[in-house]
Amino acid sequence: NLVRDIPDTGGYGSSSYYLDELSEDCLVEGNVSVGVARPAHNHLTKPNTIRNNVFLHDGDMRITNPRSQGLRFEKNVLVAKGKISIANPEAIAESSANVFWSGARVVEGAPPETLLADPRIEVQEGRYTFAPGSAAARLGIAPVDVSAAGRRKR
Repeated sequence: NLVRDIPDTGGYGSSSYYLDELSEDCLVEGNVSVGVARPAHNHLTKPNTIRNNVFLHDGDMRITNPRSQGLRFEKNVLVAKGKISIANPEAIAESSANVFWSGARVVEGAPPETLLADPRIEVQEGRYTFAPGSAAARLGIAPVDVSAAGRRKR
């Protein structure tokens, strides 16, 4: 999936990927979010997995997890020109091989295993890859291909 350019409306806001009340054992994997301040929102969920996604935003970015528990957050790439914040980080039970890059050099609530480094994303025709030697490539994060996303021609 590719989600693009959803404005933040204030209040509860807008999200690319939203797991709502009592979502259990869901997998959000291989997605791209561009231009969405809150790419992932997990509300009253348990144990779900957010894995191998690319989230990009020109401002501040936040991942929110109110009243959630047992979340697995693995091999995700978050890049924001502003700060990156994880709300209710104690909801994340397992975390590994994530790369966060904040242009403002401010990251709040990230799991201790998070690598703060430029993932050196390369985008070509809907393919989100990583430059050779990038932190994301070293951690084994797979490229995400959303080139076939969108409307289909008949």
